[in-house]
Amino acid sequence: MDTIVEKKPHNMLGKKHSPETKAKISKAQTGKKPSEDTRAKMSKAHIGLKLSEEAKAKISKAHYNTKKSKEARAKMSEKGRGKVVSEETKNKISSAGKRRLISVEGIPFKTVKEAAVHFGLTKECMRRRLDKGLMSSVWETVHPKRVSRRRRQKTKPTTVSGEQT
Repeated sequence: MDTIVEKKPHNMLGKKHSPETKAKISKAQTGKKPSEDTRAKMSKAHIGLKLSEEAKAKISKAHYNTKKSKEARAKMSEKGRGKVVSEETKNKISSAGKRRLISVEGIPFKTVKEAAVHFGLTKECMRRRLDKGLMSSVWETVHPKRVSRRRRQKTKPTTVSGEQT
């Protein structure tokens, strides 16, 4: 005959630890490091775990605009040295650092809205004109630093004789 063992609910179910108890638990656990076996079990338990979009947003917000120390940056740099990167990955990294520009009538703009403001149109009107081919336009992928250099060159003041000052 088989015996059925009924599991009892955890004795803290529905209860909360007091701040004093939390402090005692914290003090008892401080300085303890999990063994390699325990770390492997924890790692295995998290495999396949999918974070919700809300959780991802919270993590992103927590890391946004944080500065890393020089030591931390040096450590990350050292860890990445000698790493072999595929051509596909190099291309992805390169394109992530670039942005698309629209050149309308030969003038480069960051956005269609910026071009529309320049020509005194609404964004929707500008899009319709570009879609119908009423205005010449070209999309370019350019590195952000090169954009600022290009814009600076176009806005340099000139003298009457045409020489740059």
